Amino acid sequence: MSVSIRSMGVFSKGIGLRILLSYIPPSIIAWSFFYLYISGMIGSVNSGVSTYILFGLSAIAIGCGIVLWLFMTIVPPLHNISEVIRAMKLGDDNVDIPYLDNADEIGEIAHSIAILRRTMTEKSQIERQHSEQKIAMISAELELAKIKRAHAELLIQVAEAQRMRSLATLAGGVAHEINTPLQFIGDNVSFIKSWIPRLLYVVEAARTSLETGDWREVGERAKAIKFDFAARELPAAAELALDGIAKISSIVQAIKEFSFPSGKTAQPFNLNRAIETTCIVTRNQWKHVAELDLRLDPGLPPLTGIEGEINQVLVNLIMNAAQAIEEKGGGNMGRIVVTTHGHENSVVVSVSDTGCGISQENIDHLFELFFTTKAPGKGTGQGLAITKSIVLRHGGTITVESTPGEGSRFQVVLPVAGAAAAQEDCS
Repeated sequence: MSVSIRSMGVFSKGIGLRILLSYIPPSIIAWSFFYLYISGMIGSVNSGVSTYILFGLSAIAIGCGIVLWLFMTIVPPLHNISEVIRAMKLGDDNVDIPYLDNADEIGEIAHSIAILRRTMTEKSQIERQHSEQKIAMISAELELAKIKRAHAELLIQVAEAQRMRSLATLAGGVAHEINTPLQFIGDNVSFIKSWIPRLLYVVEAARTSLETGDWREVGERAKAIKFDFAARELPAAAELALDGIAKISSIVQAIKEFSFPSGKTAQPFNLNRAIETTCIVTRNQWKHVAELDLRLDPGLPPLTGIEGEINQVLVNLIMNAAQAIEEKGGGNMGRIVVTTHGHENSVVVSVSDTGCGISQENIDHLFELFFTTKAPGKGTGQGLAITKSIVLRHGGTITVESTPGEGSRFQVVLPVAGAAAAQEDCS
C-alpha cells in the first residue's frame, strides 16, 4: 500500500468544501448588515440594538474567516499526516511524509513521525532478522538432529556388520579349538576300543568255565592281559575323552551365547559369565601371542544392558589387545589381564595388555570411525568407534591409558541399572 499527498489533499479539500459551504449563509448575512449600516439604510433602527446586531454578525463573519484560515492552513496537513500514520499502521514503510521542510509546528510533527517511522523500520528489520536467524537456527538444529540420527543408524548397521564379520573370523578359530579336543577324544576312544576284544575274550572264557567248571582257560587268558597297565590307562583314557567332550560342550555353549544373545532389549545378565564366554570364543586369536588372566569380582552385581552389544565390546577390546601384542613382536608371550569390580552404582571392566602401546597423537583420534594405525588389510578402523558408540548407548564411559612400547589399558564404566537410570541420575 502506498498513500500519496495528492490523494490525501483531494480528500481534505472535499471536507473543507463542505465546511466552507456551511459557513457561507451566516457570512453573507453578516456582511449584508455591515453594508447596510455603512450606507445608513438601518440608521433609523435603535442605535443600541443595531450596534449589538452589527457586532454579533461581525463576530460571526470574523469567526468564519478564522475557521476557514485554520482549516486551509492546519487541518489539511494534520489530515495528511494522520493518513500517513494510518498507512504506516497498515505496514506501508514507503509512504512519503509531507511538510518535513516546514519550520513550524507541523514540520516538527512531521519530523517526529519520520523519526518514529525510522525507529519502527529499524525495529521491524531487527525483528525480521531475529526471526530469520531463529528459523535458521531451528533448521540447523533439525538438520543436525537428522545427521546425528543417520550417524547413529549407520553405527548400528556397521556394528551389526562387524559382529557378523567377527563371527566369521572367530569361526575358523573355534573350529580349531573344537578340533583339538576331538583329536584326543578320538585317540582315547580308539585306545579303549582296542582293549574291548581282549576283555571280551576273557569274559567269553569265563562264561564257558561256568558251564564246564574248568577255569584253567580263564586263568591263562587273564594272565595274557597286562592288567596293571589296563587298570591304569583305560580309566585315564575314558576320563580324557570325557574332558574333551566337556570342552567341546563349553565351546559350543559359548558360541551359542555369543551368537544368540538376549536380543535388542536391555536385560540383566552376568557380566563375568559374558567375559568368560568371550575369552573362550576368542581363544584362538590370543593363545599364540599372550596369556590371558581373568581377575573377575565374584560379587559383581548383574548388569542391565544388551548382552550381545556388550559381548561385541569385549571381543573388540580383547582382540585389539592381542593384535597390539602381536605387533610388538619380540618372540616372548605377552599378557592380557581382564578385571572387573563394582564402583558405587556402576561396574568397571578393564582390559590391559603388554603390547606396543599407542602414541598420544593417535589416542586423540582412536575412537573415530575408520581411523586405524594398522597396515592396510589389518584393520578397518571400526572396532573402537563401535565400542565407544555401544558404551555411550548404555550410558557408560570408555577411557584409555597407554605408554608406547609398554602397553595399554582400556577401562569401561557401565551403570548397573542401565542407560535409562544413568540419564535420570544426570537429570
